[in-house]
Amino acid sequence: MLELRRKIHGLFLRYFPSEGLVYQAILSMSADTKAKSYTATNLGFSSKVARILRKKEPRVDKFLLQREPKLEWEYRGHLKLVKIDKTYTPEGEIRIDNRPYEALFRSLLPLVKKIQPTSILEVGCTSGNLLTEFAKENPKTAIAGIEIFEFLKDAAPANIQPNIHIMDLRFPLGTTLKSDLVICLEVAEHIDPGRLDVFLDSLFAVTSKYLVMSWSDSYPGPDAPPQHLAPIRRNQYRKLMCKWGFRERPDLTQLCLEIASEEEHFHKWWAKSMIVWEKLD
Repeated sequence: MLELRRKIHGLFLRYFPSEGLVYQAILSMSADTKAKSYTATNLGFSSKVARILRKKEPRVDKFLLQREPKLEWEYRGHLKLVKIDKTYTPEGEIRIDNRPYEALFRSLLPLVKKIQPTSILEVGCTSGNLLTEFAKENPKTAIAGIEIFEFLKDAAPANIQPNIHIMDLRFPLGTTLKSDLVICLEVAEHIDPGRLDVFLDSLFAVTSKYLVMSWSDSYPGPDAPPQHLAPIRRNQYRKLMCKWGFRERPDLTQLCLEIASEEEHFHKWWAKSMIVWEKLD
């Protein structure tokens, strides 16, 4: 049965670019009462996000309680947070194949040449793959990255490691790393829904002018770990970012996606929701 589910999921991903809109909605509606109750109890949106979206929690993940490893929780003071040690492993997170990041770098290069940032920050920089490309091309540009796992920093090239800062995005980042260009891909959907206010406040705080961001609208295949906690639809993503003080720049987004469309190894999930935002004064 699981193998059949995988095949069906794979077909939808291949033939339905909307991926999250129809298929994920069907999955959500067919979720059992346990998954719905668990989502409502543990994965509610933070207050401001809930008000803006007029929703109390993300769409239900039908396979949430079947995923391995199971979600675990911990308390930091009064905060109940997802315990991420088992959900994210070095084997699954260290990026060995550099080709997607080379493709991403080439796709962002027209934007970089146009806006001429003096500082670049990557929020969720994994093992420093993209930062490495920027360091090669723009040695005079100040680069920095944020990650939550020491093992990802340790896996980065030696010259990049000092630029990677270990921080938990579920807590305020402050403005120390404020940069002209901030890149935040494949991060938002991984944040505890109850901490999205803090996460978006931090993005606003560290962005001086431009932000390149993606936000997935889907849950992964049924055999994947429970990492996507807060996927939202594209219209919801746009609404949140505008309310948080960003303005969409379709011209700059298109500038990047035109190159991305020609790149064989550019991840389709980047292209699906990647938007260039300009911070409003």
